Amino acid sequence: MFLSGVGMPTLDALQALENDLGKPVISAASAMMWNALRVAGVRHAQLGYGRLLS
Repeated sequence: MFLSGVGMPTLDALQALENDLGKPVISAASAMMWNALRVAGVRHAQLGYGRLLS
């Protein structure tokens, strides 16, 4: 599932939604954060924010 609202605080809800739906949930904010971390060379897992950042 993709949550496209950039102005919505979605990061804290991603893990709960994944647990409820049983499917990956990605938001615009989590995708931007994932890309920023990769560009910066950071490969550390951020637990609790969905599969993308885990």
